[in-house]
Parts: sequence; structure tokens; C-alpha cells
Amino acid sequence: MKINEEKVILEENEVSTIIKEKEKKGIERENEKKILVKEIKKIGTQISYDYEIDRSLVSLLHMDNKLKIDYSIPIEDVPDEIAVIPFITGILPMIYLEDITVVLDRIDKDFYEAFDQIREGYKKMLPKGEWKGKIEAKEIIDHSKNPENGKSSVFFSGGVDSTSSLATHIKEKPEFILIWGSDILQNNEKSWETAKQIAQNTADQFGINTNYISSNFRFYLNENALTTKYRELLPVSWWYDVQHGAALLGHVAPIAYKKKLAVHYIPSSYNIHDKNVVCASYPTLDEKMKFCGCHIIHDGFEMTRLEKVKNICDFQKDSKPKITLRVCCTEREEEANCCKCEKCYRTIGELIACKEDPKKFGFPITEKEIRDIKKFFKKEEVQGTAVRHWKEIQNKMLEDQKYFKKLRYAKWIMKFNFDKTKRKDFKKEMWDENGEKI
Repeated sequence: MKINEEKVILEENEVSTIIKEKEKKGIERENEKKILVKEIKKIGTQISYDYEIDRSLVSLLHMDNKLKIDYSIPIEDVPDEIAVIPFITGILPMIYLEDITVVLDRIDKDFYEAFDQIREGYKKMLPKGEWKGKIEAKEIIDHSKNPENGKSSVFFSGGVDSTSSLATHIKEKPEFILIWGSDILQNNEKSWETAKQIAQNTADQFGINTNYISSNFRFYLNENALTTKYRELLPVSWWYDVQHGAALLGHVAPIAYKKKLAVHYIPSSYNIHDKNVVCASYPTLDEKMKFCGCHIIHDGFEMTRLEKVKNICDFQKDSKPKITLRVCCTEREEEANCCKCEKCYRTIGELIACKEDPKKFGFPITEKEIRDIKKFFKKEEVQGTAVRHWKEIQNKMLEDQKYFKKLRYAKWIMKFNFDKTKRKDFKKEMWDENGEKI
């Protein structure tokens, strides 16, 4: 019997290739970075998480400060597949960039399907990154029929963006959601109480429910280490560029389940005219998020900031509520706004451009102090985006020069050359060269 030696050699090579591929996959599985969610503890209003991580992730996650979230409503009956979502979204970009496999028992079907879509959003925003990672769950559970029509919520900080969203959707009476641990850190109790009081006062005027969340989600991962590691990819910082949008939205999931929400609004910071923006909260990311039948709307993206202020002013005239805006970037213990920082000045300018008295909206500023804003621009650095907002204020005032020339304290705005102001480096403002917070 004649043996075809070429065929035998070919078959041996094929077998060898198959074996090598299997061995390679086996090695890849052994080297796979994993986060194992062992237990989700729900006691009263609090959720905490017990999880194990690979040794390679120790520098990126603080295992001595695991995620804990406290809600203002009981959450013991929220199923694990929903309760786990805030944990995953808080580290979502890390899961993608570090190619982590999250292993757990159960996951919500809507969120499981959104996981890949959100990753595609990150890829488009930051194409130089390698966005991988996956979720391995024993069960995928469908809660898509949970919502009731017309039920909605909104992140409400009391700022221009969220107050404009309230004005737009007031007929829905969207439930307010505030998170302590985001822009106001958990060690700043007095500022948090001020923010809560402003939100509660606004909610009470319209019979709106408020939901409060306290979370250490900015501290169960190492923001500084992640910013440093991905410095070449991130224009500003981990928190600003990739984390905060998904992390905030994930906290809504247990409330959405309990309250049967169909829609959650996240007020936009940018608008449709902003191009090539890198920001963790953007329509191409936020609107990919979904859980238990609740979808996300990145709200007000079609409006400029000045248009939002005009929307608020019209709302105030129509419904006569007392609106206090909280826009201040500085840490305040009592009043909502310092009336001395650029963001306060900007909002004051926008209110004046809309022919409104800033005092009515929470800015106790005198005419002399408004005149003195010009001195601020002559000596201080401001962000480039702020300059654009001020030029919009200027153009609005130039449309009615006769009216604004009568305002001696504000007419300087029409003549001021904002293009000559010193520009602030946003990255240097937030992080030093070692990736540490300043």
C-alpha cells in the first residue's frame, strides 16, 4: 500500500496548528484579567459589593475602599442583576481599556446588550485606545417591560443645564436625582446640604419627588493612576474624559427599577456646535446606556448655554417659581454662588443679556461688582470655552444696543475684546505632571 507522504505531512501540520491555537487560547485564558463579583449586599437603603480582582489590577482599584452606595429609598428588593450595574459602570472604561472579563451570576438584558454599544461609542471618541473587555454571566434576565409610560427622572444639580431640562420637561414632573460624591465630594457636607436644599425647594414648588444618592464611586478606583497610565490617550483626565458619564448613569439603575422609569435625562454640558469633543458625558455615549427598560436622553444638546438661560427665564415668567441657580465651581458652605468666579460671572452676564435681574436667580451682586468683572478678565486666565460663551453674551447684547447702553454697569461687555483674555490650560488646572490632583 502506497502512502501519500505529502498528505500525511499536511495533516500533521494541520494537527500541529490546531494544537498550537488551542494552547495559545489556553494561555490567553490563563492571562485573562478578571473581576469576580462574589456578592451584592443590600441592607435597607445601602448596596455594597464584595469582589475579587486579578493581581495586575491592584494598582488601579482600591480594595481597602470598596464601592458603597446609599440611596434615599429602600433597595433590598432590587434584584442583583440591576443592583450590580453601578459597580460595573463606575469602572466601565477601565474594563474596556484593560480588557477585563467581569464574571457574575446575573445581569440585566438591556444593560448586557448596551455594554457593546457603549464600547463602540468610546472607540469613535478615542480611536487610538484598544477598547475590549466583556461580561460573563450565568443568567441574562429581561426587565424591559418594567417601565410605566410617562415616568421619568433627571439629574438635578440646580445649575443652568439641569434647570433648563426641568423647564423643558416640567409637564412630566421628572423625579430629581442628586448624587453626593460626584462634583461635591463626600467630605464636603455643608456644600451638599446647600445643594440638597436648593433641589428640595425647587421640587416642592412643583410637587416633584427627590432621590438622593451617596456614593464613594470616585474613590474605589485609582483615578490618578488611571490618568497617568493613559496620559497619551486622555486629553484631560480619567474622570472628565471617560468615567463620569457612565458612572453617574449607572447609579440610576436601582431607582429606575423601583420607580418604573421609562426615561432618564442627563443634562448636556456641550451643544451640537461643539466639534471633536472628548467628554465622558456625550450623546454618542450616554444614549447607548440602557437598563431595565429605561433609556437615556442626553438632554438640551441642541441648545447653547445662553439659550438654556433664556429657557429658564421664560419658564420663570410663565410659571412664577422661585428659581435659585447653583453654578459655582468653588466650595460653598452656605450661599449657592460666590459671585466672584468666572462661572458665576458668566451666568450673571447671561441673565443680564436675557434682560433679567441676577439677584432673582441667586446672585446677590451689586452694579459696582458687575462693572468690576472687567478687571477679572484683564488679570485672570479663563478657559477657551468660557470665552466662546462670553462672545455669545456680547452678541446677544449687541442685538439691542439701545437697551443695554442704558445699563452703565454692563455696557462694557459690548465693547470688551474677549479674544485677548489669557487662556487657561484645562489639563493643568486639574492635574499636575504626575497625574495628581491639584
